[in-house]
Amino acid sequence: MILNKAAICEDFFDLSTKIAGDILQKFVNYDMKIAVLGDFYFYKSKSLKDFLFENYTL
Repeated sequence: MILNKAAICEDFFDLSTKIAGDILQKFVNYDMKIAVLGDFYFYKSKSLKDFLFENYTL
């Protein structure tokens, strides 16, 4: 599944809300892949940047 970043609520990118983890775990459970396309450079959170880097694949 490919999603545009603009279609996702901003709370998804605040890892302290655990929304991203809960949703992404569903994709893992159903053996699905997801890609979120957009500009993530303006986020200052080190944990979000680490999360994006860990999960980035080509």
